[in-house]
Amino acid sequence: MNKYVLSALVVPVALMGAVTAQAKTTLLKATVNQAKSGTKVVSGKATRGAKIKISRAGVTYGVAKANKHGHFVMKLKRAVKGGWTYKVTVTKAGFKVKSGHFKVKKGKKQVKAVKPSTTTPVTPAPASKPSSTPATQSAPTKPIVPNAPKTSVNTRISSIDIEANQISGEIFGLNRQLDAVIFGQRKLDATQRAFLSNQIYQLQNRVNVFATRSGVSSATISSMNNELTMLRQKFNGLSNTVVLSGSTGTTKPASDVHLQNVVKTDKSASQQIAELQKQNQLLNESASKLDIQIANLNTKLETEKYLDESISKFLEKVSDELADAKEANQKRPSQKHEEYVKQIQQEYDQAVSQQEINKRNCLDALDDAKYKRQELRDQIQSNEVHIKSIQEAQKRAVTNN
Repeated sequence: MNKYVLSALVVPVALMGAVTAQAKTTLLKATVNQAKSGTKVVSGKATRGAKIKISRAGVTYGVAKANKHGHFVMKLKRAVKGGWTYKVTVTKAGFKVKSGHFKVKKGKKQVKAVKPSTTTPVTPAPASKPSSTPATQSAPTKPIVPNAPKTSVNTRISSIDIEANQISGEIFGLNRQLDAVIFGQRKLDATQRAFLSNQIYQLQNRVNVFATRSGVSSATISSMNNELTMLRQKFNGLSNTVVLSGSTGTTKPASDVHLQNVVKTDKSASQQIAELQKQNQLLNESASKLDIQIANLNTKLETEKYLDESISKFLEKVSDELADAKEANQKRPSQKHEEYVKQIQQEYDQAVSQQEINKRNCLDALDDAKYKRQELRDQIQSNEVHIKSIQEAQKRAVTNN
């Protein structure tokens, strides 16, 4: 009979334990503010002292801790994408783990271009601020952000289309020039070769700059880069052939041309080879320096050292002030509070944009260094072919004698 009494006592205890755990779970909360597609900084509110983690498909994007006011700012390892859903996990000692999801809205083209104010915004007097929000009594220092261009969307789109057509036209023109050389319709000397190489290099730089403009689709840039890659391959393929003047479309092997050059030039074959080897030595040294530069830029990107430290600190500070200002405006709505919220929000958005510009500049420098290194390697390979051709010409000259 005692065992039945004992069983009856166990059931209420188990139920009470479940209710307590459930109550603790409901106390643990987190809200993520709406994030823009492409941003690497998100903010929100959570249970004070809670740890917030954002992840997707098992990959952790970032971790942050809510401050004493329940606010948090998280710097993500990679940018969020529009239309994607991310998992939010909230943990705190003594609480059950709670998880949820938030979705990033797909980016839309903005009808209005951002126009920074040319006048200094007026900071509300401390007396008009609620006593619970002392952090908003002084206006934060603004980071230096370049003024946005004051152009309409229609003007920006039309100028992008015009520039895209110009770049495509220049790529097409260079392709025709190289085809004319390959099929023997024109002669290509050293000066013209250098000129074509420089044109391809300038075009690549122009595409890199064009890619940074807002409104340019990634498909357009990808197509241009593919065309330039094929253009460089076609140009590099000319290293082993030389089209002579008056040619009817046939090309002579480079070794035969060098055989004639060895006879006509005042320099001996050994002198030519020595000069080419010396040139390759210098080119290899330059390529090694670029290797170091590329490695440093990669490290900079991986560790996010391209970010401006002062702007990062400003973002942490202003996020708390923005949350406090919004809270104050909700409790006591007023035009003064609303204007102050808009001011802080604008400063916050400008700081995030500046960090994105810093990242883009770092990526551009990396692409430029890689392109220059490839040019050096192509030149080294061309010189090696030249050296081999001279050596073969020497052997033929000895055999003929």
